[in-house]
Amino acid sequence: MSHLLVSSLFLILANLTLGLTGGQGPGSNITPGWERTAACQIRFLIPKDLKNQHVKGIDSCFAEFRSDKMRLAIDAGSFGDGSFAKTEAMLDFTEEPVVIDSKHVQLITYRDGQTKSKRKFFAQLFVTLHEGKSRNTDPSVFLVMTVAGKSEKELETANQIFRSITFDPYRPFLIEW
Repeated sequence: MSHLLVSSLFLILANLTLGLTGGQGPGSNITPGWERTAACQIRFLIPKDLKNQHVKGIDSCFAEFRSDKMRLAIDAGSFGDGSFAKTEAMLDFTEEPVVIDSKHVQLITYRDGQTKSKRKFFAQLFVTLHEGKSRNTDPSVFLVMTVAGKSEKELETANQIFRSITFDPYRPFLIEW
């Protein structure tokens, strides 16, 4: 093969690779109507109508974003054991293990058959941010990201948010009192 053909093939492959992963990089184009944000040592994309509520956690990192249609809550800390318990009120329940930014996460969706809230459709992401050596001196740290929406359409939006996540290198959370 000629040098020009090899160079052309390399450029085509590079463009295809960038096109498939373009939503993740810091300099990449963002879908119109979406913006980058960060909270609790993760970076992700959200629709522009989700507004940061500037809430603070007591013993964990907590963030909340809201719009008329949905609520996005993030909670990261040393709570529980990182497992998830399904209840009878969780209708149309699905659970899917996936890899996002090299971390193994659980994606869960369901419709809440019990709450009287207008937001009955839920999508949750569970991930271990830090695997602790000892529960007392170096506990594990878990992150739970929950999207609650008024319709199944918000579950699609939640999936886009979750798949845009990049994890910062873990460092212990400093909780401000």
